[in-house]
Amino acid sequence: MSRELQNGMFAGFIAVAWMMLLFFLHQETSGLGLADPYVCVIVLSAFIYITILRRRDTDLHGHLSVKEGLMAGIVTAFMAGIMIGVYKMVYVKYINPEIVDEVIAQAQSFYRTSGGTAAQIKNAGDSARVMYSAFGQFTYGIGITMLLGGIVSLICSVIMRRE
Repeated sequence: MSRELQNGMFAGFIAVAWMMLLFFLHQETSGLGLADPYVCVIVLSAFIYITILRRRDTDLHGHLSVKEGLMAGIVTAFMAGIMIGVYKMVYVKYINPEIVDEVIAQAQSFYRTSGGTAAQIKNAGDSARVMYSAFGQFTYGIGITMLLGGIVSLICSVIMRRE
């Protein structure tokens, strides 16, 4: 298995372990849970950096183009994104399905208190239901991880390139 896939799996495993810890400590929406996105971004960024660095220094003998670094980082982010997406899908489907109803109630409450029409309130509930469906969370987990991973990979590749 390639280093990129291994590092992506490690990053995904750490992120999933962190999210599971928050669930078991009941800290998802308060306390430690507020740091959840930052912890996951730091873990992903660290593993992308390590992957690109090792690709440059070990595999390419000190040479690295932006394209090679970007590809290594994106593969790492993709693997982590798959693991995070699968966890989020399982989470809303089996682990904590009540969160879907909570999010729908919050979205509808927001539109009620801000004077939204009945159609806006209904649309808010429908949008929240789609976003927090199992497939919605799977694609969200992959998409956000890939977006952040692509940005971090580009930055690291530009900084660490050696032609």
